[in-house]
This record gives sequence, structure tokens and C-alpha cells, in this order.
Amino acid sequence: MPEAPGGGTPRIHTIEVRDLAAALKAGLRDFLRAPLFGLVIGGVFALIGAVIVLSLTIWELPWLIYPFAIGFPLVGPFAAVGLYEVSRRLAEGARPAWRDVFAVIWAQRRREVSWMAFVMLFVFWVWMYQVRLLIALFLGLVSFASFEQFLTVVFTTPHGLIFLAVGHVVGGVLALVLFSITVFSIPILLEREVDIV
Repeated sequence: MPEAPGGGTPRIHTIEVRDLAAALKAGLRDFLRAPLFGLVIGGVFALIGAVIVLSLTIWELPWLIYPFAIGFPLVGPFAAVGLYEVSRRLAEGARPAWRDVFAVIWAQRRREVSWMAFVMLFVFWVWMYQVRLLIALFLGLVSFASFEQFLTVVFTTPHGLIFLAVGHVVGGVLALVLFSITVFSIPILLEREVDIV
């Protein structure tokens, strides 16, 4: 984000489709140069998701699996801190090492970027709360004892389809808000220590 002429407010460029394509290409290039980092960090993220699903099944709360599956990736930008460091080191021509990547991740606890984790968790909490609210509003009079029954109610009844539609619209708005906040803030907070506000 280059400084505006005269050292005023930074000028923000418009993101175009070709910018997204370039970012994906650069990400693939970095992954191919250091695949183990992406596989391990992605694997940990997937493992946490699997533990959540297993826990909800054991606790007999299978109806929460779907909203968790949709909402859990909202914390993805914070999980990508390690991948940002790998890409930064590759761009500098250095060889990334686990010690350095973990040091950067661990150092974030004392920096402003750690507050972004609270922002993301808050949005995730709002998502889970609105799912419970929508279930109460649209499916409150319907009983389901298993995940299969929940899916049957959601996909085969008018109330279930309305719940699904409204839930996705609200979830999409929350995801868009979170993306709009984190797409700039996390890379900037990793690069320099500035106030989160």
C-alpha cells in the first residue's frame, strides 16, 4: 500500500480479477517451493475441524456440525500467519525454517494482530448465535434427534428451506464483513506494528 503523495493517507488500489489470479499464482509458487509448511499448517487446520465434528457428535449436538463447518473457516486468515511468514522469507530469498515460522506465530501474542483473533472469534460467535436464533425462529416447533433428521427437516420442509436461505444470506454478509476487515489488516499488522483501530 504505497504512501500518498506528500506523506498523507495511504492510497488503496482497487483489487481486480487479475490481482486475485496473480495472488493465487504466487501462493501456488510458494507452496511448490516449500510444500511441507502448507501441508502441515493446512493439516493442523483440518485436524482441528475434524476434532470439532467428532466432539459435536460425541456430545450429541450433530445439528451444530453444519454451522461450525461454515463458520470455522472464518478464523482462517489468522491461521495463515505462518504461511505469510513463509512467503515473506521466500520473497527475500531466504530459506524458511520451522523455528523462524513458529517464532513469528508466537510473537503475535504481544502484537496488535492478536486483537484480530478476538475480532474473528467475535464474528464467529455472532454467526453461531444467529444460527441458534434462526433455528429457534424457523425450526422451533420441529423436533430432530439426529443429524440425519436435522438434514431431512432442513432440506425437505418449507421452514427448513427458509432457514437455509436466510442463514446463508446472513452468513454471507458476516463472511464479507470479516473478509473486508482481514484482507488488509492482517498483512499490514504482520508487516508493521500499527494500532488495530
